[in-house]
Amino acid sequence: KIQLLAQGNVELNKRVDTLSDRIDKFEQDLPLLPGDADELSRTVKRRVVEVLGGKSSNAYHDKSVSQAAFIDAYRNLKHNFGDVTSYKNIKRCQLDIALQIAKEYKPPVYLMNKIEDCNAQMRLDV
Repeated sequence: KIQLLAQGNVELNKRVDTLSDRIDKFEQDLPLLPGDADELSRTVKRRVVEVLGGKSSNAYHDKSVSQAAFIDAYRNLKHNFGDVTSYKNIKRCQLDIALQIAKEYKPPVYLMNKIEDCNAQMRLDV
């Protein structure tokens, strides 16, 4: 009877381990949770505002320039993850990588030139 109980215990442990592995894989394949997506979005926004020269810069207030920078930053982020349709579809297990990419975002040369040109202009506050 003890041997039979021990064998049943071994089989039960194998099933638990298999189930645990399946749960771990499932958790790794989940898309970002809403809180994670919000954190990533805040990180992208913070970096783009920094690239534009801050909230008081001309580039930040020029809709075409700031919009182009935000679009490019999100496009860059999605491209790094196999062109997912939305940054929210990035896998949860890749959040740290996504945050690092967002923090290190650099606009392409043409956009950087556009930002610099815009910020070099004088602005008349009326």
